[in-house]
Parts: sequence; structure tokens; C-alpha cells
Amino acid sequence: MFIEGGTFKAIIPLPDGKAIAIDDTVNDTVKQRMIRVIQELAKQPGLKSKDLAKIAGVSEVSIRRDMQKLTRLVEFKGAPKTGGYFLTDYMLSKLDKK
Repeated sequence: MFIEGGTFKAIIPLPDGKAIAIDDTVNDTVKQRMIRVIQELAKQPGLKSKDLAKIAGVSEVSIRRDMQKLTRLVEFKGAPKTGGYFLTDYMLSKLDKK
């Protein structure tokens, strides 16, 4: 759920019935970057951290740090040199319901 208003808030439901309110844990810039990454992975599954870093305009280290915060929504598949990031089945199912 993405809520716009005086402040921007993103609530992402998790399989255990809990939810991540991205604005509670990170600043607006990082929050919007995480949302952008999720949107890009929905369009182009399998992107590498260097591709996501270029899209988001940050370093690969920043992208990897973001991915650690989104472990239930985004997963890395494949070998370290050739693999990429994909949305989890849970996140894909949530996107399909919209």
C-alpha cells in the first residue's frame, strides 16, 4: 500500500501477518529508492546490483544494504557473479492482487 499526502508512506505486508512501514525505518530518499527498486524488479526480474545502482543513482553498496532490509520481498538468485535480484513469490502475489 502506498499512501501519498502531507507525508509519503509505504506499507508492505509480510507473510507472517506483520507489515513493514518503510517510513518508520528509513528516510524519505531511501524509502523512495526501495519502492523504485521493487517497481523495476517487477518490470525486469533478475537485475544485478550494478544495474539497480545505476537506475537508483547510488552505489552498489547502498543497493545491497537496501536489499538486506527487503529480504522477505526481494531475493538474490544465482551465483554471485552472474545472479540477480528477483521479487519473492509472496511479493509477486501481492502485486497481482492490485
